[in-house]
Amino acid sequence: MTEKKTETYARGGGLAWQKARRLLSSSSPAKELPDWPDAIIPADLAALQYPREGTNPEKRKAKSNQLAMVVALDAAIQAGKLGETITLQREVIKMESGRFPGMELFGQWIPASSYSRKVSAGIKEYQAIHRRPFAVWLDDQGEEPGEHIRAWLGDAWPVAAAHPATATPARKGRKPVSDPSESKVAERRAYLRSVWLEKEKPNNDGVWKELKERQGKDGCPIIKVDTRIRFTFRYSDETERPINHHTFQTDMSAIKNQTPE
Repeated sequence: MTEKKTETYARGGGLAWQKARRLLSSSSPAKELPDWPDAIIPADLAALQYPREGTNPEKRKAKSNQLAMVVALDAAIQAGKLGETITLQREVIKMESGRFPGMELFGQWIPASSYSRKVSAGIKEYQAIHRRPFAVWLDDQGEEPGEHIRAWLGDAWPVAAAHPATATPARKGRKPVSDPSESKVAERRAYLRSVWLEKEKPNNDGVWKELKERQGKDGCPIIKVDTRIRFTFRYSDETERPINHHTFQTDMSAIKNQTPE
């Protein structure tokens, strides 16, 4: 069951929203809203989670991650895993071009000329996702929200702390999946930093390769490494959590920024 809604547009809003809005495409139904919307469409969620910023390789990787998230979210919507979505509607405008033929007018020859104009291409509908079900879905993917998504989620993140009833259930035979609290992030980064320093500061691919070599060994908190996708980390309280490759990159950036040369 979806609710149909036509948004109105205005300018304004806080700094966090102003910073986030610039990342949205011109066709986004949220582009001109005055503040954070209650629900966001998959393409916009992907743009906010993986901003296309930085070097060209980083932008290409962000674009690839955006496409992957949109596909995954669309599938989750179709499967009913994201609760009731809101159907947003927006008129699609396209440019129409043509050419006026030459003609004689009042005894004077008017040469042929080109023209272009904006015309309506109809109404497009978008399925928008609310904060709480998106937070649960993101947590289930083993992913932590980026700066802009975190600002939108507010107290809907972390999932386990804000909404215990919606926290990811424990898999059979495993400890419950933990929430990404600051202490656990610090514990994970401390281990990654030790690996990075022990191997004499290799690049991120080198650290990932080393994690794969260590997985499952006695005393190692890395339970399993899926090639270039995610690894499962076991914390000191025996809880386990899948860590997405994007979160790993974020961890490594933080480690390098905090480590003096």
